[in-house]
Amino acid sequence: MKNYMYISDLENLDSIIKEAINLKENLHQYFDLGKHKTIVLLFFNSSLRTRLST
Repeated sequence: MKNYMYISDLENLDSIIKEAINLKENLHQYFDLGKHKTIVLLFFNSSLRTRLST
């Protein structure tokens, strides 16, 4: 799968959605998909919900 950084990178959104549905419906088939991989989420702006709760 390609890395997507911007919404303009999504050439075929329909196929991406179909793949996501397939992954969700067949979780057991993709059990080891993330094995030995690192996923990083970077949030540059603070969340409004988090800011209001403090």
